[in-house]
Amino acid sequence: MALPTTNLSINDVATEFGGVIPHALGEYYRGGTYVPVTANSTTIPSSGTISLQNFGGQQKRVTIPLSIAASTYNYNVATNALAHPNYVAGLADIVVTVQSGIYVGSTSTASYAMTIPNTLNGQDTVKLVNNGTILGCGGAGGAGSASSTGGVGSAAGPALYINRPTTIQNNYIIASGGGGGGGGGAGIPDKGDNIRGGGGGGGAGYNGGAAGAGNPAGSAGGLVSGGARGSGGGAGGGGAGGAQGSAGATGETTYGGGGTRAGGAGGGNNYYLVGNSFVTWTAYGTLKGNIA
Repeated sequence: MALPTTNLSINDVATEFGGVIPHALGEYYRGGTYVPVTANSTTIPSSGTISLQNFGGQQKRVTIPLSIAASTYNYNVATNALAHPNYVAGLADIVVTVQSGIYVGSTSTASYAMTIPNTLNGQDTVKLVNNGTILGCGGAGGAGSASSTGGVGSAAGPALYINRPTTIQNNYIIASGGGGGGGGGAGIPDKGDNIRGGGGGGGAGYNGGAAGAGNPAGSAGGLVSGGARGSGGGAGGGGAGGAQGSAGATGETTYGGGGTRAGGAGGGNNYYLVGNSFVTWTAYGTLKGNIA
């Protein structure tokens, strides 16, 4: 907590900032071993004359631990840090830890699983320690067609967005979702006219992509692997959904004397990270998808 503004002692300063016994004010110059250079430490000189009055109202940096111990969606680091009872703007060292076995996912392919925006004070620091899985949403499988080209699989969702200096220690997985598989092309006259193609499988994600309708339908995406394709049954089969960080497969084209009916394209993968220019990596772990 902040030092009082009156009746300060050298022991008060040492209790707040640490130091070596016997204590002396010369230990506590701004920018030295014990007193960080922050926006609120400007009353403390970096050299020359120093007195106890320079330390009134000063405070050491505060560690803000944010532990994600239950799987969740769309985690905003700034929102959670600012809500922490010990947060002090400009003095906060924020450490976000995703615990082992935990998933941080997204509710849609249009949003990130985790965001670290620039709304925190510029003097704060952020470190992300990922022991779990930060995973984008899976894309939906395309529908198998009953009369023409199969439906296109949906693109996957992104995992992590960073817009301020951040250190990442990735001990496990950061991945975009998987793209949805394309739907199968419809049957043609000599292969069974108007038979519907198989549905595409959904892409992998903590929120796995939905199965594409068809004959039969595909399967929804799982946590790691994409959903299985619908086989087609006389028409084109759907494409399998993409695994973590991978695109979905294209649906099968139906060929015959009556022409062709193409399978739908698979949905693309997405970014495991947007904002790499802000990141200092201390461990890379497993990264799946694209980076920007």
